[in-house]
Amino acid sequence: MNYKPSNPKTFPRWNYSKADWVKFATLSDKLCKSLKCDDSNVNRACKNFNKAILEAANRSIPRGARRNYRPYWTEELQELENEVTNCREQVECSPTLNNNIALKASTARHKKAFNKAVRTSWKQKTESLNLDKDGQKLWKLTKAMNDVDTKQIPIVI
Repeated sequence: MNYKPSNPKTFPRWNYSKADWVKFATLSDKLCKSLKCDDSNVNRACKNFNKAILEAANRSIPRGARRNYRPYWTEELQELENEVTNCREQVECSPTLNNNIALKASTARHKKAFNKAVRTSWKQKTESLNLDKDGQKLWKLTKAMNDVDTKQIPIVI
């Protein structure tokens, strides 16, 4: 029996590539100038300095994390998935031949678009990678695209 525990909550991370570094520099200068450095307690001064830097970072560097990020996911795929869900609900409510045909057709469109998006994304990503430098990135990408969770080891009983 394979048991795979659920993922813990994904914590937000700093997105340095989208940071407003000019704003960060301005805010950190402004907040650090207002600190009192003549304080005899070094720990308190250090704590206040860290607080000022974190405040500037919170205001200028976005944070976030998507739990199930897929590099190939698009609005079109989301719309097709919603269409499949709606068709499935219609079949469950009234299982007629027309509803069943509509479900199979929407599922086929979704699978076709999904496979095309995955292949296109894979091709674009692998063409841009330099295996001499980015070997680790390639394996991480491969595992993400194959829905392999590297952080959790399945418990085999």
